[in-house]
Amino acid sequence: TGLIGAIACKTLGIDASAAWLPQARHAYPHLQFEQCDCFNISKIKSYGYNFTKIFIDISGSRELKTLLPLIEGYIKALAPQLIVVKSFKLKRLLLQSTLAEDF
Repeated sequence: TGLIGAIACKTLGIDASAAWLPQARHAYPHLQFEQCDCFNISKIKSYGYNFTKIFIDISGSRELKTLLPLIEGYIKALAPQLIVVKSFKLKRLLLQSTLAEDF
């Protein structure tokens, strides 16, 4: 989040748990951090940002079957130019995959 905040005009960090928010706000006082579930798109929209880039860091905390509907929801509701996902499970799946055009 700190790296993103250094180059982005506006940065919003969200997490369903409030436990890490005080530490994040202390480390990056120039960024906005809010408690919000990533699936609550109406609440995310209420923050008033124009979401051109979305970075999703779920590491290993979400199953892939929940990730795809989340991405689809962001595309439909927020129309970002770019979505970047950090997910160990997704990375593992992609590394084991072959492009259809390679057949």
